[in-house]
Amino acid sequence: MITIRYKPLRTGEYSIYLDIYSAGKRERKFTGLRSSKDYSKTKFISKEDIEAVEKAKKIVQELSSAIPETTNFHKKETIPSFFEFIQTTGVSPSKNPLLIKHLQLFSGKKDISFKEINEKWIKGFESYLKKHLAESYQNELLLILRTLLDKSVESGFQSSNPLSEYKYIRYSHDRPFLTNTEIENLASVSTTFNPMIRLAFFFSLHSGLTLDQVITLTWEQIKVEKQEIKKKEKWTVTITGNSKSAVYTNELSDTAVEILKEVASLKIFPEKKRSESKFQADNNVNINVCELSGNVFKHIPNKPNISIKLHLWGAMAGIETDVCFSMARNTYAMKQVENGARKQQLKRLLNVSGTYHLSIYERMSKK
Repeated sequence: MITIRYKPLRTGEYSIYLDIYSAGKRERKFTGLRSSKDYSKTKFISKEDIEAVEKAKKIVQELSSAIPETTNFHKKETIPSFFEFIQTTGVSPSKNPLLIKHLQLFSGKKDISFKEINEKWIKGFESYLKKHLAESYQNELLLILRTLLDKSVESGFQSSNPLSEYKYIRYSHDRPFLTNTEIENLASVSTTFNPMIRLAFFFSLHSGLTLDQVITLTWEQIKVEKQEIKKKEKWTVTITGNSKSAVYTNELSDTAVEILKEVASLKIFPEKKRSESKFQADNNVNINVCELSGNVFKHIPNKPNISIKLHLWGAMAGIETDVCFSMARNTYAMKQVENGARKQQLKRLLNVSGTYHLSIYERMSKK
C-alpha cells in the first residue's frame, strides 16, 4: 500500500512524501515535491499545486508496478493487529508491556483490531483502568495510547483518533500525614514486633528519608562533628538524590540523633528488650559512630512485612486511616512547612530535584 501524505513545514508549505507499507513494514519516501495545502484533507487541488500532485501520483504508479506485493496482497495482511502495531512503533517501549497486559485483560486476551477502537471502546477501557490502577498509572497509559492512536491515523489504519482530546491530568490529592496526637498514640503503644520497624518509622518522621533510603542507610553516611562554640555534636546524613550528581547533606534533629543512638545501642547490646514502647537513648553509653559500619537498620524486615506491621500498629494506636511508611515523610514535610520552610529549603530537606510536588504540602498546610 502506498499513500501520498503531506508534512507541514515552517514556511507554511507542505512537503509531499509517500507512506509505503509492505510486508508488515512501514517506510517513508520523500519526493522532494511541495504544495501549498494538505490534499489528504481536501479534494480540490489549486492550479499552482496540480503539477506537484500529479508528479507524486506518477511516482506512486511507478513504485506500485515495481513492488506489486504492496498493492495486490489481501487487505487483512496490510493491516496488523493493534498489539503488533504497538510493538513495532517504538513508542514508549518501557511502558508497552504494561499497556499490552491491561489491554489483553480488558479484551479477554483477544486480539484487538483498529475497527474496534472507537469512543465507546475508549470509555470502556478508561473504566477498566479506574478499577485496576492508581490515577497516575491511568494517566500515563492513556497518554501512551493517545500517541499510538495518532500514529495509527498517520499510517492510515484509522480515520480519526477517538482519544485525541485526552490531556495530561495533574492530580493534586492530599497526602496522608499524622497529627501530633496520632504520633503520641503511636509512641505510647507497646509492640512485640521487630523494634527496628518502630525506630525506622520514627527516624523517617524526624529526618524525611524515604523507606528505600532508610533501608539502605549506612553508618558511613552519618557524620558527627563536635561544635566547640555550642558545646554539642552536629550529626548529619548524606543522601544521593534522584540524579546521580545530586548529593544532599542535612543536619539531623536531636530526636533523630536519639533514635540513631538507640539503634546503635541495640547493635552493641543485642540482649536489650526487643519490645520497648519508646526510643530512649542511654546517654551513659559512649557510641562512636566512626567505629560502626554497614546498614544502620540492619535487621529490618522486607517491605510487605513492614507494611503489615505498620497497619497493625496504627490500629492498636486507634488511628482510623491505615498507617503506611510514606506518612512519616509526609508528616516531616508538613512540620517543615508549618515551621516556615520555603520550597527551596524543603527541596533540599526532602532530597528531591523538582519543586512541583512540594506545593501540595503548602496547600495542605493552608487548609
